[in-house]
Amino acid sequence: MSDALAAPLVEPTPDDDPVPLSATASPEPSGVAGVSVPGERFLAAVRGRLAGATVDLRNEEITRMGGQACASLAAGQPRRAVAAELAEYGLADADARELVALARSTLCES
Repeated sequence: MSDALAAPLVEPTPDDDPVPLSATASPEPSGVAGVSVPGERFLAAVRGRLAGATVDLRNEEITRMGGQACASLAAGQPRRAVAAELAEYGLADADARELVALARSTLCES
């Protein structure tokens, strides 16, 4: 009876094999999880230059504002109009203009 207990009850299938290391997701780059490298640069720049203005904002909110700025700029809106949109998030006008400039230089594609 001890031989019967030692044998596996079910034969392993190929699906039971562990996933090879090459197929697993690579670790996140240093910085903010879930944010692309340009997003990390943008977030670091905003946190560095606008620390006081963004202290109450989550990283996701800041990157969302940057994405909105990039989309608005790509749609042809002038920088002042884009900054006015971002001011609606509670940013001072000067801070909103700086955030647009940081988005243009670190986040937006060409």
